[in-house]
Amino acid sequence: MDKRLPYSVKKNNSFFLNKYIIFIIVIFLVGVIYLVYRGSTEPKSTTTPTQSNDISIPQTTDKTETSSPKGVIEVKDPKPGQEIYSPLTVIGTVYGNNGILTIKLKQKESGMYVTEDKVVNIKGLSDNITFAEAIQFGLPVQPQPGIIEVIFQDNSGQGLDDQVNLEIYFPSDLGKGE
Repeated sequence: MDKRLPYSVKKNNSFFLNKYIIFIIVIFLVGVIYLVYRGSTEPKSTTTPTQSNDISIPQTTDKTETSSPKGVIEVKDPKPGQEIYSPLTVIGTVYGNNGILTIKLKQKESGMYVTEDKVVNIKGLSDNITFAEAIQFGLPVQPQPGIIEVIFQDNSGQGLDDQVNLEIYFPSDLGKGE
């Protein structure tokens, strides 16, 4: 007695085996497409976050008057020599994620501060924190130069304390004689 299976049964088994292989290939391709798509939609970061205590400060070769000596603070606005009015918004970046940012405004020649200190707690997961802080002040009677002091006091123990002094210009509160 021949115990071989009829041809129709062999054909059906290979048919299911082919479907199984095609199913596995389709699942694999869907997974690859998902990974490619997910990787292309994630925002690209300019700095690499670190999990250790090392905070990397971007090194620039062209230090401007708006960057602090250590490069921890960068002021983007106002620009050096810019005429300022109240309210003034100071915009910049701090390359540290745990500390206190203080912004002060003073007259250059007398050294007299014209505002109360603007104090901001910096706390975050990123190594670079963008800030935009508004300061109210009164204009002097005579036009004169001034200084914006932006100070970062590091609380993380990384030694990132830094300061930038930016020279600006106060117009007169009497206007331009119009």
